[in-house]
Amino acid sequence: MLRLRIYILIQSFLVAAYAQNQQGLQVSNYSGTTGLGYNPSSFQASPLKWDFTILSGGVFVETDYIFIKNTSINELFNTDKAFVNFNEEGTNRSSDFIYYQFRDAKVWMNNSISAFAGTPAFATRINKHFSIGFYAKMRQAFSANHLDHQLSEPSIAAWMVNETRDIKPTRLTAMLWSEYALNLAYGYVKGDKVFSYGINAKFLIGNQALFVNSPNTLDLTKLSDDMEVPSAELQYGFTYFDEDFNLNNNGQGLGIDFGFTIQDKKYFEETGTWKVAAAIADLGFVSFKNNSEQHRVSTNQVSTIPNATFEQANSLREFSRELSNALTGDPNTTFQGSRFTIFTPAALNVSVDYHLSKFLFTNLNISRRFVLHPQQLQKENIAVSSIRYETRFFEVGLPITLYNDRDLRAGAWIRLGPLVVGSDNLAPWFIKQDQLSGADVYFALRINNWNSSLKNMFKNDQVENCYW
Repeated sequence: MLRLRIYILIQSFLVAAYAQNQQGLQVSNYSGTTGLGYNPSSFQASPLKWDFTILSGGVFVETDYIFIKNTSINELFNTDKAFVNFNEEGTNRSSDFIYYQFRDAKVWMNNSISAFAGTPAFATRINKHFSIGFYAKMRQAFSANHLDHQLSEPSIAAWMVNETRDIKPTRLTAMLWSEYALNLAYGYVKGDKVFSYGINAKFLIGNQALFVNSPNTLDLTKLSDDMEVPSAELQYGFTYFDEDFNLNNNGQGLGIDFGFTIQDKKYFEETGTWKVAAAIADLGFVSFKNNSEQHRVSTNQVSTIPNATFEQANSLREFSRELSNALTGDPNTTFQGSRFTIFTPAALNVSVDYHLSKFLFTNLNISRRFVLHPQQLQKENIAVSSIRYETRFFEVGLPITLYNDRDLRAGAWIRLGPLVVGSDNLAPWFIKQDQLSGADVYFALRINNWNSSLKNMFKNDQVENCYW
């Protein structure tokens, strides 16, 4: 039978890796350039005079689609056992294998991806009121939120002949892109408060992309060897990543972030003080025009798609021609041209920080996505409560994260001199999980004015003075 090709594309993406909100790179008073993408006022509101990130990166894995049984990340890295489908016919359930299993979803599925690799970045103060910075990143993102549970592997495998299913509206978006950001920030003192404002102006280069938008419920009936579609409304576009995956410049765009921070003037020095920050991040778009196609399917008549229709299709381009021919009788009817636009994963980020004692801080961090267009990547919804011990040279933090409003996980990070390493979901690395469906890790290698001399580098018995 015809198994939805959208489902196959989803399957290929969900085994990818992606990054969440890395708390150790963002909430610290010493985040420097690594926090600029989350809130562009963060450096101006910090005690740093300058900061240089040599290298940074992060990877986060989480999916409602598939899981690995009874294992940990550490075990996966140290085994040569083959991976076997737990439900595959003839499986003998031997300890000689690592078993994976497709989740039998009963409610909608959330799947979102974001990964980054940061190249050298810097930020410095021009004078008391102004700072400037620059960073470059390569990012990958994927989102397929509120995906109909009938698209899960067990549900599709159980689809009976002559059974009709109503597939709810589906949005799937993916993009690999590079961004180059110029950061400008301004700060001033008013009374006993310090106000900081920042903006990132970004130039975006699109490398690869895919989107699928089915705006209406799609009725599908499985026949013995065919699929019956009474009517269809579908828009999709793609670059030729499945034929020749590369980092070519296939599109360009612009982006912007802006944010502010308000803090007590003595926030770094005195306990019982606080800091509040908010930002709108990742407002932007990339318009693809090279090595790309956009398609639109719009039919009002009943169509029958033979199961063998796509057997000879070896690429997305060939699949699109076969689909157009099956639904309209013409392989080129659905083709709309080579241009389409992907919008970046916009989010509102809010943070409240409180100075508990000499070196102890607590933080509440909330990130909520908002969707402005059907072809927009969707950010994860995240709420994090954390506590951290923080000095100029050393820091350790413990975050508790509520991911997508339903999954709790605990993590930790450590900063030792120029190196930051952490995870927002630490347990799967070392503790066997009944259903391993995610883990993450991130790092940064940075230098700044706190280690400008050996004397200052190890002087941890003094609270950092406010720049003001």
